[in-house]
Order: sequence, then structure tokens, then C-alpha cells
Amino acid sequence: MEQGSAGLPDVQTHPMDWIRETDLITKRRNDPSLPLEPDRRGSRGQPESFFEFVLNPAALQETVALRRISCVDHYRFSCLLEVMLVEQDFESKWITLGSEEQTRHFIAAFQRLEHPANFGGMGSMGLKMDIPELGLDELLGPSRDGKGFFDLLKLFLLPNNQEPPKQPFVLQNAGFDALIGWKPDDTSVNRKTYHVQRRSERTRYILLFLRFVIASLEGRDPRIVTHNNFCDACLKPEDETNNGEMSVCSQCSAIGRHVRYCDRKCQQDAWKIHKRSCGKPLEAGTALQDVPSRETSSRPDIPSIVKGYHRSAHLLRQISRLNVNREVDYVVAALAPAHVEYLMYLRNPHSAASFMVMREYAMSSVGPRAEAGLLYVYRSLQTWISTHGVVTEEVLRNQLRREYGATFDNVLVALERGERPMLEETVSREEIDKVLGHLKTLGRFKEQLKNYVSGAGESWIMILRAGPNKDVCVSFHYPFDLYFSASAPS
Repeated sequence: MEQGSAGLPDVQTHPMDWIRETDLITKRRNDPSLPLEPDRRGSRGQPESFFEFVLNPAALQETVALRRISCVDHYRFSCLLEVMLVEQDFESKWITLGSEEQTRHFIAAFQRLEHPANFGGMGSMGLKMDIPELGLDELLGPSRDGKGFFDLLKLFLLPNNQEPPKQPFVLQNAGFDALIGWKPDDTSVNRKTYHVQRRSERTRYILLFLRFVIASLEGRDPRIVTHNNFCDACLKPEDETNNGEMSVCSQCSAIGRHVRYCDRKCQQDAWKIHKRSCGKPLEAGTALQDVPSRETSSRPDIPSIVKGYHRSAHLLRQISRLNVNREVDYVVAALAPAHVEYLMYLRNPHSAASFMVMREYAMSSVGPRAEAGLLYVYRSLQTWISTHGVVTEEVLRNQLRREYGATFDNVLVALERGERPMLEETVSREEIDKVLGHLKTLGRFKEQLKNYVSGAGESWIMILRAGPNKDVCVSFHYPFDLYFSASAPS
């Protein structure tokens, strides 16, 4: 049998042997019952001088570039996943393939990743042996239907596809962190920067694997940006420009940094960010800073998520549609026989503010508060569709189930039992002021909110009821003067 790197079978000629062998090694290296194996690059336990040496100027520049590329790749991949999962029904198509066909695409992805000419020799780093998530058993899942791959795929959905990430995503693995000696509270900037890079490399290998599986399935060759020779503005690889050669920043070149641009326009576009570091040597701490990105266009009322919560692709699509329709409170979609969207507007500031708060609870977490928020959203939507006759109750339920998953199922189960998930506390004035500020920023209710000042004036406890039967209510502290000065009907 032909041998590849490190005495392994050659993945190009004997891929299944390579997969079996690397899976065995990976399981052994990540077995917590066994003594901790050495780090493949020998960094664990090294003194500070080791990390000062490996983080030389060239390595640091590569690290900073790779972090930016990782953020951009993740953003583009998450947008692609949203389309695949919402519009193309990728999950059912993938499961239908069967394990044999799925494994064929896994092989194609590994062969692309491990080819010595690709991605700066990423395969020669032995990264596969530090990624138990990419074991064949894990990818196929307990039922051998490919569910493991699909579940791994969903972890790369961003919380909001209107906001490029400012830090590279790290798929955490306690076994790998122990192998390299990672400590989140490490006070050594050089050592922490090096380990941040190692964790990012591992995650990037996983993301590229996922992309290559999809590319193999679709019969195409994906465009991948490496850390070598790309435009600092648009990240286009140098060999894809008109003449195959980019211009460089002269001030950075003078100190040994390589910053390239497609053309004058890209250089001008990048200047707002690049001017902060132009002509300056990079320091180790630079690699821990937020990655510069384009300005976000996300609505201010789209909440961040609670740590550990993952939004579904369909909820990301809802957020995307809200970003397009910035004065809308919710988008209801009828998928068959034709895709039609209906836009829900609430007609006064107190109704919109209360809905916005409850929608925020539903979109940002799981648990009792999220269920209470989602019930209020559901009842408000029920009232709206019954008034306007746009879609059926079944269509609405199916949409909310796709968007919120188990949280909506829990709401329906509670309703069947005669229970209603409710907030136990009154929504604070601070929360109401925040969303009223969002409404003002979005340009809604201009006449009613023209004199509104956040935090000013007295509050009173207001109760709003939602649903066709008004069986769900929320109480909140609302600005007294604003309510009585509002001229819009309830």
C-alpha cells in the first residue's frame, strides 16, 4: 500500500484506509481515560521565549491575515447555508443520499484538503487527527444517515447574517485545548496569540471540509482564499485579478509587510480601516483584536443571542427579511403553491414596543422567558392573520416551528394542557425605552415619538392583551406622557 505523510495510507489512492487509520489515531489522542499525548507541534509547556520566536513578523502577519479570511469565509458560508437550508431543502436531500454516497463526498473533501499543494500545506499539519468531529462514525451519526454531518453544518450558522463576525469562530473541543495547553486566562500575549491561532486553524479545517463536501455534492470547485496574496479590501486572490498581479501599499512594504489591492478603488475603499495600521509593525496583541469588516446594516432591534443558543436557518431568514423591510414587525411567508410574503405592521408605538420586547426574548434564547415571548408573538400573529386573511393557522404554525423548533413545540404542548407560558415580571422601563429608541431610529411613528426622550417623565404599568381571544397578556412600564399623546388608534 502506498504511504502518505507520517506513515499513513495515501489519502489520494487509498482514502478509506486513510480515514480508518486517522480515525483510530484521533480517538486515541482524544480519549480522556488515556495519558495526554504530546502536541504535534511540541508547543505545550514551552517557555515564553519559544512563542516569541515562532511569532516572528512574517508569522504574525500570516496569523492576522488568516483571522480575517476565517471571518469572511464564515460569513459567506453562513449566508450560503441559509439559502441551502431554507430554499433548497438541503437536509432532506442530504439524508436521502444514503451513507455510501455521503461517504464518497467525504472522501472528495478530505482528498482536496490533504493535497500537499493546497492551503499552505494544511494537510501536512496533521490537523485531521485533532478533530474527532470529522470521524466517519461521527459524520454519519448513530443512524448512519449523515445526521452528524448535518448537525455539524448547522453549528456554522451565524446569529445574524447581516453582521460579519469580528472574531473567528472557534468550535471548542476540550481534548484539543488540553493537547495544546490552551488557557483562556493566559497572561502571556505571545502564547495566547499562538494558541488562538491553533484553535482557529482547527475550526477552519472543519469549515473547509464542510464546504468541500457541499462542492463535491454540487459538482463544482469552490473559490477559497488563502493567506497568500489577496486583496486587502475585497479578499479576491491575486491570480483572479485582470493581470494576475496586485499593487502593494508602499508604506507597509517599506517595513516588510505585504498589503495588496486589486486596483485604486479597492485601495480607497480599504483606507478607512487600513490607515490605523498603515506603515506600522504588527504586535502580538494585534491578532487578538476584532477583525475589521464592512459596516453592518442590521436593524438595531435584532438582539444578540445568549451564549450556547443557535438560531435556525429559517429564523435567520426571518431576520434577513426584517432587515430588508425595516418598518415591519414580522414577515409571514406562504411557501406553496407560490412563495408569497406578508408583512405585519403594528399601528401604534406601545403595541410595536411590547411586540419588539417579546420578539427579542423569543429570538435570543431558550427556556421559560423565550417561550413566554414566543407565545405573545404567536398570539399577535394569529390576530393579524385572522384579521387580514393572509394565511391559514397551519401555515403560521409550520413557519414558527421551522424558525423556533423545540421552543414553539413547548408552547403548543403547554396550550394543549390549558397552560400559558407567561412572564412573571413586568417588563422594565429600561427595556421599553430601548425598543422605543429603536423605533425612533427606524423612522417609525415619527409624529408620536418626535418629542420622546429616553428615561424622561413618569411611567405607568400598562397591560396589553394578545390573541383572537385576548388570552395572553404582558405588563410593562410605559412612559405616561407618550401613551396619552399618541394619536394613532389602538
